[in-house]
Amino acid sequence: MLYVENGEAHMRILETERDPITTFRHAVNVPIGKKAEELPREQLARPLGYKVQNATKIVGPYVLPMKGGGARIKVTEGMWEDRRGHKVDGGERRQAEVRFKRRVAERKAAREERQ
Repeated sequence: MLYVENGEAHMRILETERDPITTFRHAVNVPIGKKAEELPREQLARPLGYKVQNATKIVGPYVLPMKGGGARIKVTEGMWEDRRGHKVDGGERRQAEVRFKRRVAERKAAREERQ
């Protein structure tokens, strides 16, 4: 996000026409209180992971709809944490082995800390 104020970023829908029949809609980050049409193209930022759905709705992670169109993204707890896949501790087959080694390492660290 390029324009963030007080932990909040606003997004609007920018419509571009390639020809009279084809219209593309993109979700762009704009300064708070501005519209996408008011700014030159160089100042608009298209953040990754956000798109326009059904021509009027911006979708993506942590998006909250706004009155009058557009969306806002507010800083929340856990926003930057890496997501883990479905394989936890090496998957089903290696899970017991990985957890055993982790417990051994924790006990060893606790033992050395006491001494």
